Amino acid sequence: MSYTNISIVAPSSAKKGVTVNASVTVKNITQYHYSFRGNIYAVPDLYLDYLIGSIDQIITSGSSVTRNVSFTMPDCNVTIFIWLECWSFDHWVYDNSASKVVSLEVVTYTGSISKKELEYDETRGTIPVSNVPQGKRGLIHIWGRNDMATSQEIGVNWIAKDPTGLTIESYSDWKFGTLGSGQTHEFIGGRFDINKTGSWTIAIGLFMNKAAPVQVASYSGVLCSVTAELVPTFSELKISSFSKV
Repeated sequence: MSYTNISIVAPSSAKKGVTVNASVTVKNITQYHYSFRGNIYAVPDLYLDYLIGSIDQIITSGSSVTRNVSFTMPDCNVTIFIWLECWSFDHWVYDNSASKVVSLEVVTYTGSISKKELEYDETRGTIPVSNVPQGKRGLIHIWGRNDMATSQEIGVNWIAKDPTGLTIESYSDWKFGTLGSGQTHEFIGGRFDINKTGSWTIAIGLFMNKAAPVQVASYSGVLCSVTAELVPTFSELKISSFSKV
């Protein structure tokens, strides 16, 4: 028979890296004063026990003792656990124990590539762009959208290649700060020469959560098709008639 009631108050779930606050309350339910001791642990699924608090004192009849504890949520579930002993005459004996699981909250990131354009000199076209004249200067514009209900970090990378497979741009960047729910952010690359005819390609990845990037959208395919630059030609000049002045 236990001399105590133990209650643990803690969130049912938490995200990785956040501080989890909890409280452990031990109540003496007997008519007598007893000395109790016990350790409070946070026990992750994949790691050793982590001591986060302790109790070692007399709890009078009907009274309670509460310990506020905290830990940083790892990348797994955590069990808050207390093992309590009671002093009996001349030695410690087991009295009670309790536990509560704090589950890892898995975040599902959602975002989209809302628009993608190729700028060539004074003209813009939606990727994939057809019939781009050879000899232009290219500039890639990509818009990423936050489709989540909360603000998020958002980043992008892309690799663009010419028709021979040569990488003409490898771009990567993160927006400074966070992007609000439903908002878009434009990423702009660097200028490059569109100097070969044929199909140019691009592979784009949109990411969230800079500390541990998660890809939320992608595009892989044609960037543009480039046609040969037209060179004007002159036909043979013929004089069909003349008059003498």
